[in-house]
Amino acid sequence: MKNTLPTLPALHFHPLGRRLPRLFVVLLLAAATGAFSQTTALLDSLLAVLPKAAEDTNKVHLLGEISYEYASINTDEGIKHGLQALALSEKQQWEKGIAIAKRNIGRNHWRKGNFEDALKFHFESLALWQKLGDKKQTYPLWAMIGQDYADAGNYPEALKYLSLALKGYEELGYKGNQGYAHSILSWVYGKMGMHPEALTHQYAALKIAEELGDRYGMSIALSNLSASLEEQGKYEEALKTYKQCLEIDMEFEDFINAVMTSNSIGRCHKFLGDYTEALSQHSQALELGKKLKDGNSKGESYSYIGDVHQAQGNNAEALTYFRLAAKEFDAVDNKHLLAQLYTKIGDCLTKLGSYAEARKYFDDAFSLTKELESVGEFNNFYGSVVRLDSATGNWRNAFDHYKLFVSTRDSMYNEENTKKVVQTQMQYEFDKKEAAARAEQEKKDAEARATLQRQKLIRNGFMGGFVVVVLFAGVFFNQRNKIKVGKKQSDELLLNILPAEVAEELKAKGYAEAKLMDEVTVLFSDFKGFTSLSETLTPKELVAEINECFSAFDHIMQRHGVEKIKTVGDAYMAAGGLPTPSATHAADVLNAALEMQAFMRERQQKREAEGRFFFEARIGVNTGPVVAGIVGVKKFAYDIWGDTVNTAQRMESNSEAGRVNISGSTYELVKSQFDCTYRGKIDTKGKGEVDMYFVVPNPEA
Repeated sequence: MKNTLPTLPALHFHPLGRRLPRLFVVLLLAAATGAFSQTTALLDSLLAVLPKAAEDTNKVHLLGEISYEYASINTDEGIKHGLQALALSEKQQWEKGIAIAKRNIGRNHWRKGNFEDALKFHFESLALWQKLGDKKQTYPLWAMIGQDYADAGNYPEALKYLSLALKGYEELGYKGNQGYAHSILSWVYGKMGMHPEALTHQYAALKIAEELGDRYGMSIALSNLSASLEEQGKYEEALKTYKQCLEIDMEFEDFINAVMTSNSIGRCHKFLGDYTEALSQHSQALELGKKLKDGNSKGESYSYIGDVHQAQGNNAEALTYFRLAAKEFDAVDNKHLLAQLYTKIGDCLTKLGSYAEARKYFDDAFSLTKELESVGEFNNFYGSVVRLDSATGNWRNAFDHYKLFVSTRDSMYNEENTKKVVQTQMQYEFDKKEAAARAEQEKKDAEARATLQRQKLIRNGFMGGFVVVVLFAGVFFNQRNKIKVGKKQSDELLLNILPAEVAEELKAKGYAEAKLMDEVTVLFSDFKGFTSLSETLTPKELVAEINECFSAFDHIMQRHGVEKIKTVGDAYMAAGGLPTPSATHAADVLNAALEMQAFMRERQQKREAEGRFFFEARIGVNTGPVVAGIVGVKKFAYDIWGDTVNTAQRMESNSEAGRVNISGSTYELVKSQFDCTYRGKIDTKGKGEVDMYFVVPNPEA
């Protein structure tokens, strides 16, 4: 029998895909036949027992199991056996059996895409579990209802019930179910255009799946992350991730998600211009969808085939497939995908010159999108209807719809949202590093404790006589004094390599938590022509001069309250505003940077007069969010990560000897305190064009 706390069913995602060789998908679809046979074999064994089963609660469980298994391959049979379980439970007046039957009937309706019926049965099942006071069954019903609403396009109600389910799972400590709830929440937030919230739940789901070794949960989380990659135009990366997802879908016989993943692969091929492979992938997904008799799967495949034809300029062919897709989605009352299809059909008809019919479909699309409250769907709608307005000469509407298109797009991808997305990505990566380092440290701590225990046993074996005790006492007091001296030295050393606040946390807890700093100012410097100059000098000369310069930089940082982070070769890195936030971090760093350049000018003059070599420094500064913390378990160091650090390096590499080059984000914080010269937008590696400014030194400095 199935566990009475059911695992959440596979999710109706509509993710983006990644590149796969055609043969690979053919083999997977062939493997589906074997997987179908496994499910059929299990059902055959259950159905063989059914005629002999007594009319009691055991038969209800048996019918429930059959209903549950049929949901993956034949929802009509699943509903039929669920109704038989319901009738038998009602005859026996067994409320628990009624609740189980209605839950399974609802699950089959959900799989079939009949979301209204799914909600009806799930709500009735929920009411019975609440009456019975069974929280372990109540929370999964909240999750199922949330998913019913999500797939039906009612995102506010979906968020309400999914949030209740997540809270309940946290209360019970069910990590796996928490992961699935996070996954559905991430999808819903994504459909609503709330990308930072979506990414937060995606990473939460992925982290739980990794902790539990849950391959299926990992596949779902990776699917959602791939959707984010596609939105950023990283199609090749998305394709790589989907290869893993499709393998896991087939491993778990989740053919509905396999259809979606295969379609996602095709969609990425389309974006990369490989239309032949895209059509092949979508066609194979369509065949599997037909075999499943799943309206959503067929509709999705028809829609994507239409997209490929439209991308090639075959609008008449595209329209045929879009109409087939709309017919499938209409049959299962899938409103949010039907809204997409109406928009696509309207756009296609516009290109074909059928303006009146196009307007009708756009009106229907708008009505459905209004029900869904989805920013993403509105953005698609406004972007498409502008073409019809322009074609029919309705310039006023075209202008208004274009403004709405821009505003909905900006609400999804504004600076604040982008900042949150970057912060979430950085925190996830740092947490993974910190967890690995902590596990390694715990392993070493365990070994140290074992060694200490062995030493205690040996020591106790030699505690038999007074003389030994006296000798031991002498050794002990001598050792204690050494420990005191050693502790003082180690504390001083720790404070020399870590910020005081971090060092204290490390001593108290044995580790230091990573922190997300909303705004710090990062400084990078290096020496011009260092490599070529180093080839003409002895190692002793080179190291001595670097040490002189870096020692001076250390004192400068200390005077201005800036935290030295590290040195790598001839590069020096520092940051203001951490580990304790500061309102003056940008100004503190610029004052330090200008003093560094003043020191370098003075040293140049002195060494030129002596006829000796000298260094010239380039300095770059940038402001933004970073993750800060300790990495490693041996020779650990305080460090910072994030795009802010990368941009600071670009500021340094695009600076000039003797100058301090800052980004636009830093300039906005210091423009009233420092004279700056605008350099324009300068193209940088991996960042595109970035606003840059030179800070003008104080003549009196």
